[in-house]
Amino acid sequence: GIGFDEEAIDDEPPSKRKHAEISNHTLRAMFRSTAAVLHPDKVVDAVEKEKKQALMIRLLAARKNGDVLTIVSLYQQYVTDGTALSKDEEAQLVAALEAQVHSLEAQLDEYAAPTALHEMAYTLWEPSSKKTQANIQRHLTEVAEEGRYMGDLAASLTSMAKLKPILEMHYDSQMRAQWGYDY
Repeated sequence: GIGFDEEAIDDEPPSKRKHAEISNHTLRAMFRSTAAVLHPDKVVDAVEKEKKQALMIRLLAARKNGDVLTIVSLYQQYVTDGTALSKDEEAQLVAALEAQVHSLEAQLDEYAAPTALHEMAYTLWEPSSKKTQANIQRHLTEVAEEGRYMGDLAASLTSMAKLKPILEMHYDSQMRAQWGYDY
């Protein structure tokens, strides 16, 4: 993922800066302000403490993964100290978000369709958790059915005479698939 360095790296040349925009003062300040508001140790109520703990985990994961949008979103939702961002700070955040978009696009390019198998996997395991769960269940059902079929087939193959027609059917189906017609 994208790093979120606490140390300034402005003295490094641009080629060595790894998403320097994410390490800027403004984003660090936004993270710290948000963390101070969301810190669960400052809450007595158990329900509120659990809610803040979940939000803090989300904030920390965003920092770890360089998820600028989540940090900014949590800041906007929970920090109400009335401080507005300056034009320079806004420009820095826009640059950080653009860097994150480019990084995510590069990651998507790695996953999306370099081969037919990649395309199938990308289509099958969509980001939507509902669709992913449905696809996983469908896939597990297909694997279980294939396993039962293979088990039944293996149990039925007690001689070479029983194997021959199965091999002939398999060969015929491969030829039809390869040539696209019955011969």
